[in-house]
Amino acid sequence: MRIRSSPPSRLVRSAAGNVSGRYMSKKMGCSIQYESYKNELPFIYHLEHEKSVLEYYDQPEKIELVYQNKDDTRRVVVKHTPDFFVLQGEAAGWVECKMEEDLVRLTKQIPHRYVHNLDGTWPCPPGEAYAKPMGLFYQIRSSREIDWTVYRNCHFLHQYRRGPRVNIPSDTIAAIQDLVMRHPGITLLDLLQTLETGMADSVYSLIVTDQLYIDLAHTPLEKPEKVHVFPDQQVAETHALMTTSSPSYLSLIHISEPTRQAETS
Repeated sequence: MRIRSSPPSRLVRSAAGNVSGRYMSKKMGCSIQYESYKNELPFIYHLEHEKSVLEYYDQPEKIELVYQNKDDTRRVVVKHTPDFFVLQGEAAGWVECKMEEDLVRLTKQIPHRYVHNLDGTWPCPPGEAYAKPMGLFYQIRSSREIDWTVYRNCHFLHQYRRGPRVNIPSDTIAAIQDLVMRHPGITLLDLLQTLETGMADSVYSLIVTDQLYIDLAHTPLEKPEKVHVFPDQQVAETHALMTTSSPSYLSLIHISEPTRQAETS
């Protein structure tokens, strides 16, 4: 399939009302473009961590949509670049991310392209007609479906994705990862308090680059006492299967940790 071997068909740009950027995908081994951190970035997070998703590609090549105009007086043919092409174990197809308020407007302007079902979904008949003969799907994802905890966390971390990459010394990375490996599930608050002052940026940068793992859908980062940090997603999933009778991680962290600043007497 050409999509898998071709670069993105276009470069995204920021515009009024949304901010674009790139997500460094561990699953794909490359950076993935997003045109809006309000909608596309949370969806990328879902694609990155959903096990059924094997691969995903941003800004695939254009596809052709054919539909009638609003008045049913002429045939419209447009070349359209979906936001993503998603490859799953049992299915594959295109996904277009739209803000709910834009979809409400578009279904009035282009009713044969955007349809609002009673169950809240937004099918795109011409997109589905294009995909079906190839055994593929075409889906529209509305911002109404956004997990707002994921959104808030993506927004919190956005400065670390978009800003200059923090240059973290290798021994600092090793110290932080070693601490988390010895205490998987340590709360973010305990981790930051155990480390030396001023290392919060390093921790968040390691989270952004998947060198540490937190479940962005679980708890807002604004509540660090409830956010659990793991070496990677696999360890987090294993930890979730453990019984609740395990000792509290709070009791495992002591001021004697080698990365903790010495207290003044």
